[in-house]
Amino acid sequence: MTNTTTSLRLALLSSVIAIGLAGCTMEERALEHEYVANSGSEQYPIHVADGPVTLNVANKGGSLTPAQINAVSGFARKAGHTTPITISHPSGASARIAHEVANLVAQNGVPSNLIRMSHHAGSGSSPVKITYSQQRAKTDECGDWSRDVTETRLNELATNHGCAVQSNIAAMVDDPNDFLRPKEVDPATAASRLSNLHKLDGSELEQGQDTSTSSNPTGGSGGANSAGSGSPSDTL
Repeated sequence: MTNTTTSLRLALLSSVIAIGLAGCTMEERALEHEYVANSGSEQYPIHVADGPVTLNVANKGGSLTPAQINAVSGFARKAGHTTPITISHPSGASARIAHEVANLVAQNGVPSNLIRMSHHAGSGSSPVKITYSQQRAKTDECGDWSRDVTETRLNELATNHGCAVQSNIAAMVDDPNDFLRPKEVDPATAASRLSNLHKLDGSELEQGQDTSTSSNPTGGSGGANSAGSGSPSDTL
């Protein structure tokens, strides 16, 4: 009787231990499949979306000043010829400045069917607003300090880690479409192709000539001292 009881107790104890180990194994597997971001670019990826671009033109004088004319002309050229532009004047002021802005925008190549006149609530001193929509690169808003990094035991990244760097990259990029697709490769010049074809036929190799492309056509030294004198910068 005693042996039977002992055997049952051992069997029960073995079952409890097995269940506990199985639970630990399942918990470890669950943790292994949970991906945690390990870089700032993953925590704050750069998104490309349409956003408004606005220029405020002071509405105090009776006509546009030379500085305002230059600003509006540059704004219109930057908007391009295919993007609608909305010109909104304050409801409590004359629309004279707004109409001058519309004429100036049209003179800079924006079709008349893309110029939209509107108004907004405001007094006579409120500015005229010129707005168009443009693709812009941006990240999520910075300033997430919801977790105290001193309390973590896993050496995880701070919730705000990488946000400033990603925001600066998004603000500096000239064409947001670069984040969506690679740039097209410019075709090689005909002179460069012919020169390389002559080298490929082996004639220069047989004569022991140098087949590397020279970056200094005047025959001078191509070293670091002469590379920066008068040479144009690379376009990024």
